[in-house]
Amino acid sequence: MSRSQLSKQLQPSPNWRADGSAALTNTLTMIPDALANALLMGVNPVYGLHALMVGTPLGALVSGSEFMTINATGAMAVVMAGVLAEFGPEQQASALVTLTVLVGLFQVLLGLFRLDGFLRFVSNAVLTGFMNGVAVAIVLGQLGRLTGYNSEAGNRITQTLDLLLHLNQVDLATTLIGLGAIGLILLLSRTPLRQFNLVLALLLMTALTALWQSASRAA
Repeated sequence: MSRSQLSKQLQPSPNWRADGSAALTNTLTMIPDALANALLMGVNPVYGLHALMVGTPLGALVSGSEFMTINATGAMAVVMAGVLAEFGPEQQASALVTLTVLVGLFQVLLGLFRLDGFLRFVSNAVLTGFMNGVAVAIVLGQLGRLTGYNSEAGNRITQTLDLLLHLNQVDLATTLIGLGAIGLILLLSRTPLRQFNLVLALLLMTALTALWQSASRAA
């Protein structure tokens, strides 16, 4: 990006109301997404917020497209989770920072040498298969958190089979809260509040969980 293009982007927008509304909407939808991606990687959810606060403004400053969204993705989170699984809990933070810096350096080099054109040779069938595989991996990987059953099996498929064989050990309260959150997201997506369905579902179910725990302690 040239200096003139960068200075033009830094100038106040004449459509500040529309831009402000879009920024607020995007922020509210990206916060739970960032937390979820951090959980997918198996790290502290706060790391997802840190990545959002740093990566999004920097990416917006150097991007030349008005239609590009800079945020974390579930596909990258699954890949990172596989890498971080090789490290212990005390080493994951430093490994995550190192891996992030290396990925950024490679992206800069690929951009400088104009190697992004090679993506055109990746067929839609390959991309579709990859995204479907990522979706299945994400769903299977979250069944333990949804049901409260922690399987010690080796991979997501065997963990799912282990869960199906031990349904009597599923935590009912955890499952009801998880299913309630999913149902609330789907319900809000059919209302005028659909742009905020993730945030509202997260806040409402968190409040309900807190009330539930308070009532349990009081009893």
